[in-house]
Amino acid sequence: MTHAVPQFETPGPKKRPGSVTFAAGLQFLVFALGVATAVFSLVYGPDMTEAMRASLESQGAAPDVVESVSGGDDALTVTLSLLPSVVMLVLAFFVLRGANGARITTWVFSGLMLLCSLAGIGILGLLGGFQAEGIDFGAVTEAGVDAVPGWYNLFTTVGGIVMVLAYLLIIILLALPASNEYFRKDRGNPQVVLPGDQG
Repeated sequence: MTHAVPQFETPGPKKRPGSVTFAAGLQFLVFALGVATAVFSLVYGPDMTEAMRASLESQGAAPDVVESVSGGDDALTVTLSLLPSVVMLVLAFFVLRGANGARITTWVFSGLMLLCSLAGIGILGLLGGFQAEGIDFGAVTEAGVDAVPGWYNLFTTVGGIVMVLAYLLIIILLALPASNEYFRKDRGNPQVVLPGDQG
């Protein structure tokens, strides 16, 4: 008497859905924009800082207020600004491989960066009309903007908008049903196939 022996078949890797590929592509875009922003800030940041300090001095600001507008350690500033971009780059590679931990980390990190970006935009908007102790901080900001090339201001504005949209889209794309299926833990487990099921 012959007994049917079940066979085990290991399914091939699941095809990566476009939502995951697109999300990772946006993560690469965030990295590229972050690098470009850091480089341009290193080049034009000192000019902007000096113009803002000069504007404060011309308005009779106290020395401690003038000194508070400082570029600080340029190398340290660039390093810190690059860290979020590098994190997104590393996460992108793991997202493409279907690592669910990387997807969750990307969700959390993108959400935090989205909030930080929106907060930064809000602060800049408030400073536009803020005055204190006879100092027009809107004029100070305008002086900094005028001290750098127009294309740089356009880049920072458009780049900031793109970053916000990218973070939002990354969160949405990685939450779609197709993405959920791709990140399931059992996607590589062997499946039992009975002889009668073959053919």
